[in-house]
Amino acid sequence: MNLNLDTRGPLPDPLDEAQRAIEDTIADGLAHVRAQMRKQAVFTGQCLSCDAPVGPAQRFCDGHCREDWERAERARARNGA
Repeated sequence: MNLNLDTRGPLPDPLDEAQRAIEDTIADGLAHVRAQMRKQAVFTGQCLSCDAPVGPAQRFCDGHCREDWERAERARARNGA
């Protein structure tokens, strides 16, 4: 005789919920690391945001381009790109 009167299905298993939380945390960490790795782009002589020429060891032509690039990188990291 089955006494299960719950028609919504089985209750979530706490271990399954913990596993999902762990996997989400790992995915967020990987996205962060990937974003940090992109920030270490190789010097090309051009601004990473607008392609304007930049001096030796510079990655951006000014603060505005740096902020725009960082904002775009954060968006890529959030979107898993």
